[in-house]
Amino acid sequence: MMRRRMRMKTLGFMAAAIAAALACDAQGNMDLYLLIGQSNMAGRGVLTDSNRVSADGIFKLDAAGEWQVAEEPIHFDKPTIAGAGLAASFARAMADRHTGVPIGLIPCAVGGTSINRWVESGDLWSNAVARTRIALRSGTLKGILWHQGEGDCSASAAPAWGAKFEGMIASLTRDGRSSMRTCTRLRAKCPPIAWRPRRD
Repeated sequence: MMRRRMRMKTLGFMAAAIAAALACDAQGNMDLYLLIGQSNMAGRGVLTDSNRVSADGIFKLDAAGEWQVAEEPIHFDKPTIAGAGLAASFARAMADRHTGVPIGLIPCAVGGTSINRWVESGDLWSNAVARTRIALRSGTLKGILWHQGEGDCSASAAPAWGAKFEGMIASLTRDGRSSMRTCTRLRAKCPPIAWRPRRD
């Protein structure tokens, strides 16, 4: 029994070492994707053996700024409820399309947050920029995935959401304002949002 436990521990250490080596080898030529928003981006789906997405060739920047194999959950904003989300499936599609190019995910989403924390100089905007600067040492930023809105779903907040979103995108992609300038520039324009109370 003791030998079996030791063997299992040894295998665990070996697996961790191999994963770390793979992450190290992938650095420098990754296609990077920044993940921002609230819980729909962070992922809250139930994870099972049948719905887990293969992480082969996909890596994620952990809370300490280190690359790890991108096993789900991808995000760590709320560890007790983090689960399946869109990031892993998106990364799998990118990795399968661009064979041989490692994919690097930069998880920054935080559940339950308002866009006010994501606008320029907001705490989550600043965190996303700082983490992206770390990730850029290992590759090129190819895209930004954004999924947010429920945190501003009120009669007072909704009308201003579009303008704040446009400003956030401009601040993230403006040349010289952040190290995200390697990303293809985006042009975002939101139509006026009319608030309609929900009717059940």
